[in-house]
Amino acid sequence: MSGLLGGFGSQIVELLGVELETRGALRVAREKARLDEIADERRAATARARDAERLRHRVLVERHRQHGRFYPLGVVGRLAEQVRGTAPAILVSPVGGDGEFSGERIPGLVHEALRTVPGFDRYAELMTGAFVRDADGRTRTIAGRVSAREVCSLEFSRVPAIVVYFEVGGDHVNVFALLDAMFPTTRGETAFPLQIARFARDGGRSPHRAAAGDLPTWQHIDLDGVPDAADQTVAAVIAWFLLSCLDLHWRLRGTAQVNLRGSLSGLPAGALAPLSGPEPDRSDVFAYRLERELRELAELGMTPEVTGFGDDRIALIVTTRIGEVSLIVDAAYPASPPLLIVPGPDGPVPVPVDAASWDPRRTLREIVESL
Repeated sequence: MSGLLGGFGSQIVELLGVELETRGALRVAREKARLDEIADERRAATARARDAERLRHRVLVERHRQHGRFYPLGVVGRLAEQVRGTAPAILVSPVGGDGEFSGERIPGLVHEALRTVPGFDRYAELMTGAFVRDADGRTRTIAGRVSAREVCSLEFSRVPAIVVYFEVGGDHVNVFALLDAMFPTTRGETAFPLQIARFARDGGRSPHRAAAGDLPTWQHIDLDGVPDAADQTVAAVIAWFLLSCLDLHWRLRGTAQVNLRGSLSGLPAGALAPLSGPEPDRSDVFAYRLERELRELAELGMTPEVTGFGDDRIALIVTTRIGEVSLIVDAAYPASPPLLIVPGPDGPVPVPVDAASWDPRRTLREIVESL
């Protein structure tokens, strides 16, 4: 890091010094007024969104308190009290109905498969034992998209989550996942459902059809046409999908070395060889991460000034309680740490961020808040 600060760091400090010194007093005042107006608008928008979410949460809590006998987890907030850190939560519903897969057999097999993956607990929190039984001994289930959305709102409002649920229709079973705050969408949705697979028994006559997309999903799987036991096949496909989601989630956040999917054992053979989604390239990771960082800084009431230094370096200049602070990120971010520059008595001063202890899951917001 000392070499960096001696060479590249000093050049950046000099460039920033020139940039800051060339701002005229009038330009600074005009720009500050504009940024203050934008910051006020964003603070108001954030407050409105937060108030709306709190109201929605209170309404849901009150509804389930009045009709708690229908809530699949028994008591509202049971899982919310258990969530720790920022890793995504994984919840797999039992299968409803009286069919071949009804009950807790499939979730149990999925749990067993995920527990065989080394380091899984570092990247996700597996929520087991969450569903309660009714007086007749039958386990409650998540009954469709609406129920899955309510569980996410009530239990996982602070972390990303994947809720897996089943819809049984006569001779087939559809498996869905509600992905909540896992991936950005072009329409700005925070949660959306995705069909993992449709399983049926067609006597081995129907071809297996994979679905399009970046995640391994299936339009149709004929359970009579696979060599493995049906319940093992269903569980393996679900586990493979979950690990693929987690790999992509963490890679988009800069943890490029994550490959949970590659450690899953006992996968179905033959025609069910799992699909591999494309790896996000460096530019995708950088663009997504930078967009998220800017949004998080805006939530603090800050509107960063973005200044480019060459083709692969960007400075985010924000006003904090100690003055103007610059955060320099390059194309390797967040795999490598940012360069932090703070005001000093004689001008901008670089502050080293130790590369050895840097965690790509840290954010620029955390750095700014620690100043």
